[in-house]
Amino acid sequence: MFDLACQPMTLRGEHNGGDRALLRDRFANELIAGSSIEGASRAVGIDRRTGHRWLSDPAVAGPVRSARDDVRRQTVSQLVSACTAAVTTLLDVMATSKSDVARVQAAKCVLESSLAHAEAVELAERVAKLEESDTSATVSAAQLRLIVFGDGDVE
Repeated sequence: MFDLACQPMTLRGEHNGGDRALLRDRFANELIAGSSIEGASRAVGIDRRTGHRWLSDPAVAGPVRSARDDVRRQTVSQLVSACTAAVTTLLDVMATSKSDVARVQAAKCVLESSLAHAEAVELAERVAKLEESDTSATVSAAQLRLIVFGDGDVE
């Protein structure tokens, strides 16, 4: 048996429940920090199959998912903040650049970004509408196409 902080250990009867909980916490923290399942398993000294099994446990998966969601939200927030500056820059290039190529590229970028954003907003609204519908109701493929894509015949 090896020291918890430094060396691999097995869980086959050599640890009490507290040690196992500590290893699970360390495993979850490794995943939150960006390690793969294999890397996190190796870092805490467990078999990768044990790591996969632990990740299927809501007590491990929940905090990992929550932490990753927090990081994703923070990243999106930073990107949204940066978008204002990017659009200002593109609009400035469109208005003041002496290069026709630069003005056209900036205008194209603004238009493509606007269209992509509008599509994403529309899709999010359609998904929200679908989620609000009665979950016990059966939605046909045609109805789903109508909700998501705005086309198709409703049965």
